[in-house]
Amino acid sequence: AKLGIPEELTLWVTATVNGEDCVGLAWQYLIREFGLDPEAVVIALPSHLGICRGQRGRLEIEICTEGISTHGSQPDRGANAIVAMAPIIQAITRMHGKLSQDHEMLGRGSAAVTGISADSPSFTAIPDGCTIRVDRRLTIGETAQSALEEVQALPEVKAAGAEVRFLEYAEPSWRGLEYPTEKIFPAWETPDDSHVFQAAQSTARRVLGREPRLHRSAFSSHGCATKGLFNIPTIGFGPANEKDSHTVNDQISLAQLQPAMAFYSLFPLVYVG
Repeated sequence: AKLGIPEELTLWVTATVNGEDCVGLAWQYLIREFGLDPEAVVIALPSHLGICRGQRGRLEIEICTEGISTHGSQPDRGANAIVAMAPIIQAITRMHGKLSQDHEMLGRGSAAVTGISADSPSFTAIPDGCTIRVDRRLTIGETAQSALEEVQALPEVKAAGAEVRFLEYAEPSWRGLEYPTEKIFPAWETPDDSHVFQAAQSTARRVLGREPRLHRSAFSSHGCATKGLFNIPTIGFGPANEKDSHTVNDQISLAQLQPAMAFYSLFPLVYVG
């Protein structure tokens, strides 16, 4: 009551961890293990004071090639797993430009090779194993299985006899908790006629004194769990420009900080009417 929150409203504020390593993991735990069952979720994300009502999903795919190790002075006696992987890397890049599934708000998905490693007895030996990781962003209409099969069907993958699989996350948190999950995070969209979005629009109008902008996010967030997995109406709103996030110039404009705080304070009251 001291905060001005109506008695019929229960407000939870969550500060979650492991978001970069495995987005949405903390919310999977809160819902499945802690029993949190919210009616609506507001995510504090860098939306430049625009309202976000959907984001692309993402998954991580691992591709492995095998070779035969031999001494680096005699490469013809072996089979280089890195060389076998090279055409696959190029194929993933080409596949990105050919993704056709589109969505009016979220756009198309994407595919990018984001990591590579090799197994070799030493730097003077031919590697007998090579692994790449692919960051695959999913738009609405794409599924994890269809994305996996798309990679498996690449001629370069078949020619190399490469193994393609989803990744699982099981790293311990800072408190040592392990909560394994597949690194598959669905795309999500909250309808523009939903109560949570209408309340967000009304709140933003009152705070900003103008019609709020619809934020088209290129990132993924906990919305892939709250809305993508559990179908809880979700929106995002916050200060800062997404283009600065995860860069050396990551920043929040002080001019946007106060309006964002006002939005978070006012939204619960507008939501309950």
